[in-house]
Amino acid sequence: MNNRSLWLAMVILATLASSVAIAAGDDDPGALLHRYGAGGSLAVGDWLLEFGGFGWLAPKGTVTGLAFGTGRAELAYCTADDTAGSELWLISLADLSGGDTSEVGAIGALARLLWRAPEGQALTGSLWWAPNGSSIAFLARSGGTADLLTVDYVSGAATTLARNVNVVDAAWEHGGRRIAYVTESQGERRLWLQPTPPGEPRQIGEGGFNLRWSLDGALTWLGPDSQTTRSERLWDPQSGEVTTIGSRPARGPDAQWSPDGLLCAALHPADGSDEKQLVIYPTASQTGEGIPLPEAHPERLLGWSPDSRLLLLLTTDGWLLGVSAQPPGPSLTEVLLAKGRRHTVEARTSLAGIGRMDPSCGPPAWNSGSDLFAYLSYQGHISWMFPHLVSDSPFGYLIVQAVNRKYYAPPQAKDLAKAKVDFNMKNIALALQMYLADNNDAFPPVGDTEALLPILVPYVRNLGIFMRPGTEDDLVVHYVVPSSLRWADCGDVTSMPVAVVDYASDFYSIAFGDGHVWTFDRTPENEQMLEDWWAEFDALRAEDPSAPPPPFPPEE
Repeated sequence: MNNRSLWLAMVILATLASSVAIAAGDDDPGALLHRYGAGGSLAVGDWLLEFGGFGWLAPKGTVTGLAFGTGRAELAYCTADDTAGSELWLISLADLSGGDTSEVGAIGALARLLWRAPEGQALTGSLWWAPNGSSIAFLARSGGTADLLTVDYVSGAATTLARNVNVVDAAWEHGGRRIAYVTESQGERRLWLQPTPPGEPRQIGEGGFNLRWSLDGALTWLGPDSQTTRSERLWDPQSGEVTTIGSRPARGPDAQWSPDGLLCAALHPADGSDEKQLVIYPTASQTGEGIPLPEAHPERLLGWSPDSRLLLLLTTDGWLLGVSAQPPGPSLTEVLLAKGRRHTVEARTSLAGIGRMDPSCGPPAWNSGSDLFAYLSYQGHISWMFPHLVSDSPFGYLIVQAVNRKYYAPPQAKDLAKAKVDFNMKNIALALQMYLADNNDAFPPVGDTEALLPILVPYVRNLGIFMRPGTEDDLVVHYVVPSSLRWADCGDVTSMPVAVVDYASDFYSIAFGDGHVWTFDRTPENEQMLEDWWAEFDALRAEDPSAPPPPFPPEE
């Protein structure tokens, strides 16, 4: 009997036995399923995240690392196998890019062997895929030492960046021209900057927690300071100098910062117990919020989703647990209460996935839209959950799990339209950021929205985000960046608009250069503020057509 026949037989047996109760035991998920649900819902503010069905695919070897490509439905994984050797594979998941895995089943994926390691080398640990998609960095071990390499996405050519290094973290610059990596020796961390194509690496500082690149090429991180604080440091790409720009409370070595840098999660021993407690801190705060996880027994933090809304944990039994970064909002709390959810705090937690996870290949990999994540099934098994039965299939797979979003708000057409516009403008801002990364930080060479549309097609799912909600051809987004502008010429991008929606009767929405969006109601004050800004914009453009848009709100 082949693997697929065996799997089908087990599914049939499990379905026929769906009335059998789960027996109690230390490795039994019954308590977790009862409390959190299998692939259930998770409240985040006024959003309800729903963990749908999952797909599975057979890896070619023993998986040791995973990574999604930025802005693409493509998964990379590396293997280490005593007989087949170590290899780096790419898998296209284009049919799952919308998070539509409503049923359990095999994924029809296109696989490509990108690189095979020389004999004696084994690929281990994390994969770091450059944001522009050009190359993938990884560690190749030989004996007791490790080298940091990159492989070109198109040609598959490998380049050694550093030899005999113990790399514990790395982060690519947005344009893929540099990679920062952290080495650790005898408990001390050092931060290095490596250009690509390779040149001489440069040590730029101590420490190396919470690496974050800005779109203008500056690098910030947390360095050593004292037992209670860590210094926040910045490397300036223009001057090449490192400065201390502040300090943050010290966290444990296993703490996990959200991608936006605003939150930090840690597991601490609960008072008077060996049980671990999850605490989420604002980055600059000494005190955090303890998140109750009854009967879950959290063991390890697995990191944040790219949108900083969701945190994944691993339980002592190997189950994935999702925790929201914020409590349910008022409107969603009312919905949950109406459905009989008495303890709304429990709507912040859910079993995030169907199977259990094998942590040997590192944390789950998220796609950039935070609607798919991938992980390796526990001990080479997939756990198929039915209403009253859990059975294990005796062969290992990569699991791709879907996360779908539903927005809850008061049932007012205006508010729903505002939420849609806010979502659209954020996608436009993200598309522009990805375009900048691929085009040497130069904005698109166009002067209006109609000319912008075909340029941004590779970076957006559909051009409907530029239209008035509910229409297909009513173009309402005004692109306001001159065609000759470069990122370095923009100044303070946090207040520089890149796209504006002016509905004149309901509300306004502005997307800014750093990616955030401001959507606000029409009031006399806001109307005057927008009119003043348009007047300043027209006057500035008449004087210098290549000047960046003026800041918003306009200066008095």
